[in-house]
Amino acid sequence: MMASSLETSVRGHLPVPPSTPIRAVTNFISDMHRAKRRRVAEDGSDDDRGEGTSASATALMNTLHNTSSSFFLSSSPIHAPAPSIPSALISPQKSRKRRYQSVLSLRPATPAEADMQAIIRELLEDRNELKSQLVSMQAGLVLNGSYCDVLRGQLVAYEERKKRKGEKNGRLVGDGMPRLLTSAEFLERVSAFQAAAASKEAALAARKATREELKPLMDEWRELEMVRKAWNEEVRLDVAEELERWKAEKQRLGKNPPGWKRPSAKGQIISPVPKPSIARRDGVETQIGDDNFDASSSEESETE
Repeated sequence: MMASSLETSVRGHLPVPPSTPIRAVTNFISDMHRAKRRRVAEDGSDDDRGEGTSASATALMNTLHNTSSSFFLSSSPIHAPAPSIPSALISPQKSRKRRYQSVLSLRPATPAEADMQAIIRELLEDRNELKSQLVSMQAGLVLNGSYCDVLRGQLVAYEERKKRKGEKNGRLVGDGMPRLLTSAEFLERVSAFQAAAASKEAALAARKATREELKPLMDEWRELEMVRKAWNEEVRLDVAEELERWKAEKQRLGKNPPGWKRPSAKGQIISPVPKPSIARRDGVETQIGDDNFDASSSEESETE
């Protein structure tokens, strides 16, 4: 049976009346069906268009304009927060076939009883078909709700990115909506915006001054790095030549070692010079990177 504490699509005899938007749409659909049955009974036409349809649609729009679902008819953009539309849950219903089993199992004594049993069977079949359609509709609504949840999540992320972008670009108003420029809230936002802009400008000026101060130090560091690398390369070449002579002498003498120590670059290679840096007030050092000079390069490994 239907849950007594939740809204349903059944009209009439509800313990909890549906909200205004749901009631308005339900009344509109019911009016459309009544008008269609009336037209079919009068002239056999099943056309859904007519003056009654237009009047009912106008009444529906006027009603929705004054409800929580007015965003459907508004030209304002829809935001990410979910609207306050109550969900309608359908609880499982027990089969009514057993309830009428005693009546349907009787052997009809008259044609009228046989007709009544046939009508009951037909009504039960119609009811089961309607129940199946209702469950299918509910399943579709569940999938549609999941899809809307995904879209709402993407919309939230988009609004957050747009908000951050607006703050980054220095825009107080970025959603196109009007603002009361003399309101306390807007004046507070202006003050916060000006403070953030001043802080950002001061940080940019400090970074610029730091880079200008580091520039001559970096130029000197690059020259030292070029000299150091050239020296280390020359040392490696000399050590490689002496090592070849040492190996040749060792091979000539056989078991006896050469009269001099095996050549090695150990103690001759100059270690990398640290990049210049300036300590900031917060204790974090500022450095300027250079793609052509890497002080932590593994090139400086010593050759034995």
